[in-house]
Amino acid sequence: MNFFARQRLRWQQRWIVWTNWEYWSANWFYVPLAPWLAYLSARNGHPCFFTAANPGIFTGGLGFESKFDTLQLIPEPFRPTSVRIDYPRDYASIPEQLRVAGIGFPLVVKPDMGFRGFLVKKIEDEKGLQEYLEQFPIPVIAQEYLRGRQEFGVLYYRVPGEASGRVSSLTVKELLTVTGDGVHVLRELIAAHPRALLQWEVLEQNYASMMGDILAFGQRVGLGIVGNHCRGARFINGNVHINSELLRVFDGIASQMDGFNYGRFDIKCDDVASLQRGEGVKIIEVNGVCSEPVHIYDPAGISYFGAIVELGKHWKLVADIARKNHRLGVPYLSPRKMIEVLWDARRYFRQLKRLLS
Repeated sequence: MNFFARQRLRWQQRWIVWTNWEYWSANWFYVPLAPWLAYLSARNGHPCFFTAANPGIFTGGLGFESKFDTLQLIPEPFRPTSVRIDYPRDYASIPEQLRVAGIGFPLVVKPDMGFRGFLVKKIEDEKGLQEYLEQFPIPVIAQEYLRGRQEFGVLYYRVPGEASGRVSSLTVKELLTVTGDGVHVLRELIAAHPRALLQWEVLEQNYASMMGDILAFGQRVGLGIVGNHCRGARFINGNVHINSELLRVFDGIASQMDGFNYGRFDIKCDDVASLQRGEGVKIIEVNGVCSEPVHIYDPAGISYFGAIVELGKHWKLVADIARKNHRLGVPYLSPRKMIEVLWDARRYFRQLKRLLS
C-alpha cells in the first residue's frame, strides 16, 4: 500500500470512529464519571475503595492481576484447560507441559496480565508458539482453543450477606467475519466492512496470503478469535435473555469462588439456551471491578449518555459491595501500594508496546 492509499485508509478509520461513539476511547466514558467516582471514594472514605469488592482478586480485579490465578477461582468443570508458561522459561519443557495438560494445537496464547484482547493470538504449531514466546519475554497463558461456539459476556454481582446475586448484563459477542460474494477478493471485502477496516493493519499481517483470494458466494471467513470490541467483535444487548434459570447457574458458579462478589464472565458455549442451562459452558476468563456491562456498546439500544449512566450505576454497585466487605474486615489497598501497582503496570505495557514496534 503506497503513501496516499495509507493516508486515505487512516482517514476512513478516523471517520468510522468519530461517527460511531461505540468506538470512542475510554476517556470519553470515564472522564465524565470522574466527579461521581470522587463522590463514591468520599462516601466509602477511601480512594481505593474498589479494592475491597473482590477480596480473592488482587486490587479487586482492576486489570493488573494474574489472569491465570483468577481463572483458578472458577469451578473446574467450567474452566478451559490452561497452563501458565512463566518467564524466564525452559523451552525444552514446554511441549511436555502442554502434553500433560492435554492441550494440543491450535491453541490460544495471551499475556498473564493483559486487557481487551491485547496480544491474544491463535497459535497453529510449536514453531509459532516458540516465536510468540521469544518475542514476548513475559508470563503467558496457553489455553485450549474452543471451536465453533458462541461467545457471551455475563456480568454478575452479589452483595455480601445476601443468598443470591444478580445478573445485570448479558452480551452476545459476534466475532468479526466477512462473507464472500464470488466476485470480490478478501482485501476488498475487508475494505467494505467498517469493523474489519478498523482492524486493517492486524488483518493485513495475519491474512497476507489470503488477501488476493476471491471468496465463494456465501463463504464466511472468521477474522477474529476473541470477542473483544477493540478486536472487531460486535456487542449485542442480550439482556432480554436474563432469567431466573440463568441466575441460578451463576449463583452456583460464583458461590464456589472464594472472595468474588462482582465481575464479568467471558464465556463460550453453543447458544443462549445452553448458557441459561449451564450446559457446555466454558469461562475463558473472569474480570473483576474493571468489568463493564458491555451490552452498552450496542448503540441500537442505548445512547452515549445512557451508556455513561449505566457505567455510573455499576460503579455504585462496586462501592456498595466494597463498603460492606470492608465492614466485615476486608482492608482497602493503600494509596501508596496502588500507585506502585499503576507504575509497574505502566512500565510493563510500555515494554510490550516497544516489543511490538
